[in-house]
Amino acid sequence: MLKKVIPILLMTLSMGSLGNPNAHAASDTGYRYWGYYQAKPGESKWTTAMTGPTVNIPDGSVEGFAFTFAGDVINTGAPKVAPNFEGICSGTPAVAGSKRVALVVEFGPKVIAPKGEKAPKAFSKCVVLPMKATGFDLLNKATKIRSNASGMICSIAAFPKKECSEKAIKTPAGLK
Repeated sequence: MLKKVIPILLMTLSMGSLGNPNAHAASDTGYRYWGYYQAKPGESKWTTAMTGPTVNIPDGSVEGFAFTFAGDVINTGAPKVAPNFEGICSGTPAVAGSKRVALVVEFGPKVIAPKGEKAPKAFSKCVVLPMKATGFDLLNKATKIRSNASGMICSIAAFPKKECSEKAIKTPAGLK
């Protein structure tokens, strides 16, 4: 189900105001959610993941998650730090029969945090996983996560505490 939810959410968020009679009203709202980004081995730029983290990830890749806000005219986007497998995993030795994957987690700008919540500090780490591990496995091994019934990631490292991106919110003043 997650494979279906993420592309639909991304498509909805990226459609913008073209042909939308409610575009003026809609531009004042958007969604805050965990954006999922990837960099294949050797790449130094993020690519928006077009599937959820349920697919096998290659050895030497970098997986990025950023708490982001997106609406018709604003998208806070991918992690600010560039993917750098060597920089993150250089101190983690390779293990026969396993793969190393770098993880980058950023908690977004302060203005998008749910009211009363303070985001943890961004982190990156190298994780050794079985060869068939997915992005979901990576997150589960690296930190605590919470997902909803459809598999959408709601919380990473207990942030945010309660919500799960399902309701549109007013665009935070600091982003306008």
